[in-house]
Amino acid sequence: MRFVAKASTLRTFDANGRIYDALVTVQHRGMLGDSEVTMHELLHALGFGHTSSWASVMGPSSNDLPLPSVDDVAHAQLLYRVEALQRMHDAPYAIP
Repeated sequence: MRFVAKASTLRTFDANGRIYDALVTVQHRGMLGDSEVTMHELLHALGFGHTSSWASVMGPSSNDLPLPSVDDVAHAQLLYRVEALQRMHDAPYAIP
């Protein structure tokens, strides 16, 4: 059986590895009304990838959660705190 993606997201990064542009495409315009697909792709646009480590809206299959889980929110908060520290210390590739 061949897997056909409902949507895809392409991101563009600057020289410091930060996302500055994202393009989300859907298989057909009816997918724009699918909140699960839209949320999943917009989270890709923000920099999140697929995970199978916990029940997640970013799971790789269509049988995953329809909304972000508590773990999704915690990991997003951690990501943004780390990025803030990197900007504060001018350390784009590590935490000093």
